[in-house]
Amino acid sequence: MDHYNELVKSLDENDHSWTTLMVKLCGTLKTVDKLVVFADFNVQLLLEKVAMLESLLKRGDSTVKGLEQKMH
Repeated sequence: MDHYNELVKSLDENDHSWTTLMVKLCGTLKTVDKLVVFADFNVQLLLEKVAMLESLLKRGDSTVKGLEQKMH
């Protein structure tokens, strides 16, 4: 956010440092993009693991119900 604010100020004041600030802002945006991709990948892995755990719980519940029915 700092790079963006500096860039806006530079453009408002007709300061020639805007080119350097634009490069910094682009670098920051590339870094953020990589972080978002990485986070998305990790979320997908977590969702797969949650689905696997749900499946295991359902099988366990089914097994318990079957055992309860056999006991009664």
